[in-house]
Amino acid sequence: MSDDDPRLTGQAWSSLDDGTEWWPALPRVGAAADDDDVHADDLTHTVPGGMDRVRSTRPLLNAQPVPRGVHHDVDRPIPVTATLRWATGDEQLDTHAVEWWTASGRTVVRVQIADPRVITGAVWLPVEDVQRR
Repeated sequence: MSDDDPRLTGQAWSSLDDGTEWWPALPRVGAAADDDDVHADDLTHTVPGGMDRVRSTRPLLNAQPVPRGVHHDVDRPIPVTATLRWATGDEQLDTHAVEWWTASGRTVVRVQIADPRVITGAVWLPVEDVQRR
């Protein structure tokens, strides 16, 4: 790598793996908590489907930052109904809770999601937006 290689600067198009194509992530809505261990300058995600996939995403208004720590799915996901809050209105989604986390008096739940508007296969939501079925 040369000194002017963009991977050394932490730019959004960076990739440390020459065999992987990286695309910029959409900006986060709202500010990250001071202790959430999310780096504001890390805007890279591997995106299958390329830019068409990136363009189809929309901000999920109630999505929460990933809590600090090591994460694993539970052995038996729990059937839940999650409220997804979009700019166009709220939607109910029957899905599964695969992890929950409490820190600093705040509880979040990771639920599975398969929606072209969300770039990941799961999102963290406030516990208030997740109900057992």
